[in-house]
Amino acid sequence: MDQVKEDNGDYYLYNHLYAWETCSECEAFRAKDICQHCSQGVCSRKKCCNIFPHKNNNQFIVCNTCSNEIEDNFVLVIKPDELRLLKQKIKGKIAMNKSS
Repeated sequence: MDQVKEDNGDYYLYNHLYAWETCSECEAFRAKDICQHCSQGVCSRKKCCNIFPHKNNNQFIVCNTCSNEIEDNFVLVIKPDELRLLKQKIKGKIAMNKSS
C-alpha cells in the first residue's frame, strides 16, 4: 500500500491488489478488499471478513483474524445501577402486558 499526501494535508491510502493475490483468511478466493487493521487482502465472503458501513458511504473491512484479536481485548463491564434500572423497566412492561 502506498501513502500519498494531498495538497490539503490529508493522507489517502491507495490499495494495490494484484490478480494473483488470494484471501489471507481462506486462501482460496481472489482478494477483493483490504483489512483496515492489518492491511492483508481478503475476499468479500462473510466467513472471511466483517464489513461495516463507514463515513462517506465507504465500507470498513476487518478480517476475521483481526476481528478475533479485537474481541479478545474487550472487557465486559457490568454497572449494577444500570442493571437495576433495566430490571425495573422489564418488570414495568410485564406488569403493563398482564393488565391489558
